[in-house]
Amino acid sequence: MMAGAPGAYKSLLALNLVHQMGLPTLYVSADSDAATQLSRLHAMTTGIQPKETREHLKADAHKEAIKANLSSSKVEFCFDSNPDAFDIEDELNAWVELNDAYPEVIVVDNLRNVYSGQESEHGGYKAVQQRLIDISRETGACVITLHHMKEAGGRKSTDPAPRSAVDGMVNQLPGFILSIARDGDESRLCVIKDREGEDFPEAQEEHWLRLRVDFGKATFYAKDSVQRISTRIETEVQNPASAGYYEEPTAW
Repeated sequence: MMAGAPGAYKSLLALNLVHQMGLPTLYVSADSDAATQLSRLHAMTTGIQPKETREHLKADAHKEAIKANLSSSKVEFCFDSNPDAFDIEDELNAWVELNDAYPEVIVVDNLRNVYSGQESEHGGYKAVQQRLIDISRETGACVITLHHMKEAGGRKSTDPAPRSAVDGMVNQLPGFILSIARDGDESRLCVIKDREGEDFPEAQEEHWLRLRVDFGKATFYAKDSVQRISTRIETEVQNPASAGYYEEPTAW
């Protein structure tokens, strides 16, 4: 699960993740429309700003070039705005019909948009999450669910929220939860649950990972990756005059 407040760029981060993984991915984009997601994906591969791509999509002269560029991506979208679990299963069946295999990654964006048929919001979230766990076990796919955080008392909206702030009390089911927040062009992340490794349920600042967001390219960059810090130290040791050396970040 990737959870954050509205405007934390959860969808953009998830799309970057699956794009760079390069694995066959079914992306159920209930929260964002086709123009938004396709223009972002196009920006990641070409550097053309999403706004410009959306304009190009309206012009017949550019449509074929954009389609050709997107055809190399292994991400396939479903843009149903209010799917239920059966709709997602139908998409999976169609995928198997075309590819004779299941996707390796399934993104559900987001949990709040999936229709559960239950009166209780909390019960609905749990029912959908449980079905997604079943789908993961049946298909062998990694299922990534995007979800919302409620306000955490005493926390700024620009800080990753603790595990207790996951909306609808559904933090018990996912095996891994990434808390996401945004402050300007900085994306702040914290692992608040990890059944297989170390996690930080209270999302303390010393455990944040910071990424820089280039909105023009719809891409995230490491701000202080281990490689950059190592390179900076090594350069300064070899040449003290170069203190303050800054290496252009690479895409995360």
